[in-house]
Amino acid sequence: MTFGDTVETENEVVEAKESNPDAGFLTEDEFYDALHGGLEFAGWYTKLETLPIQDFEAEKARKATDALYKLCLKVKWLQFLIHPGNEYAQAAIAIGSFTIPKAMMVIAEIKAKNAKPVKQSSQKTEQPVQQSAQSGGDDPYDFGPNDGSAANG
Repeated sequence: MTFGDTVETENEVVEAKESNPDAGFLTEDEFYDALHGGLEFAGWYTKLETLPIQDFEAEKARKATDALYKLCLKVKWLQFLIHPGNEYAQAAIAIGSFTIPKAMMVIAEIKAKNAKPVKQSSQKTEQPVQQSAQSGGDDPYDFGPNDGSAANG
C-alpha cells in the first residue's frame, strides 16, 4: 500500500497516510492504527471481546500509544516498534498469535482440572457456594489453592 491508496474495511474506508520517510519510521497515526488493528485482530483471533480498544477508552488508548511512540523515538532499542516492515515486530506478532491463545487454553485447562465437582444433594435446600477470600472469584490467573498439593502429586 502506498500513500493515497484506500482500503475498505468492514466498518470504514481508510486512507493510507504518508510515513516519516526521513527517519524511516511510522507516523504517530500509523503507529496508533497498527496497534489498534493488532488489538482488533487479537480480539477476533482469541474471541476476547474486551481486547480491542473500546469506544469509551479510545481517548486514553490514543494518549498511551502517543506516549509509547515518543518513547520509541527516544529509546533506540524500542525503535523496532515504529519501523515499518521490521522483522522483529513481524516475529513478535507471529509468536504472540500462537502463544497468547495457547496460554489461554492452558489456563482454562488448569482451572477446569482444579474445579471442584458439583455434588448432587438430596436435600431440598442447598447451601449457597461461597468463594473463599483467597480465591479472588473470577480471576483468570487463580489456579486454585496454593497449598503445594499439585507439587506433591
